Amino acid sequence: MESNTDYNFNLFRPLTKYGRKNRNMIITLLCIWVVAVFGFQILLRVMQKPVAEPTLERFQEAWARQGDPDPAVNRQLVQSLLLVAGKNVLKPADRNLLNQAITFYFYGMTDDSSRTLMMQSLEEMKELKTSLGNSKDEAYLQIKDNILAIQQQMINESSRISGLSPGSLESQILISSLQPELPAISPDGQALAAVMKHYLTHNQSVLTDKKFLGFPFHYFYTAVFLLVLFVGLCLAYNILLGRRQRLEGIEE
Repeated sequence: MESNTDYNFNLFRPLTKYGRKNRNMIITLLCIWVVAVFGFQILLRVMQKPVAEPTLERFQEAWARQGDPDPAVNRQLVQSLLLVAGKNVLKPADRNLLNQAITFYFYGMTDDSSRTLMMQSLEEMKELKTSLGNSKDEAYLQIKDNILAIQQQMINESSRISGLSPGSLESQILISSLQPELPAISPDGQALAAVMKHYLTHNQSVLTDKKFLGFPFHYFYTAVFLLVLFVGLCLAYNILLGRRQRLEGIEE
């Protein structure tokens, strides 16, 4: 067979049999890649179902019993709200509503003396934080130590009331969520329930629940398998291209 050293190739308008075969091979491999990437995402959307976290069920259970004199009801409400308040994806309006609800239900568990102490500590800490920006050197360090001391005092007091561990992240979120004044009215129940449902309901399916090699399957597929597939398709293209060049008598 006479050798061919013509390397001219137009992907969009191939003029030779080799060019057409090469184009078809590229399109085929590209289609496999597109189906693997976007087909899996479509499959996820088709198979997914909204699943509520256990925290939402605890919140709804406590919400149905609000007004019950049992302190455990308010503790359950506050602890459920804190698990959402700690999320960093909250919208400002949702965070403000959660802070109001946490303040309202937490102060509802306290006696007058504890409530007054907590409110005074919040005001004092607010003043210290304001003066912190204008302080330097030793004064800055002293004010910072005073803020930390007040925070620790509030954590110890609030943990005694809420049942949280003083060293837990939830106890720190509680202190940062409390407002200096007790809300005049209870938070909007419908809005609060909607916020809790929004942040505590997630789409799940067998593709997200099953594990493969220690990873959730959807994570393994998108983070590992697609990368391996891409490298495999590139390798397959080079092998098929070399075979096609030999069949067409094209020299490297």
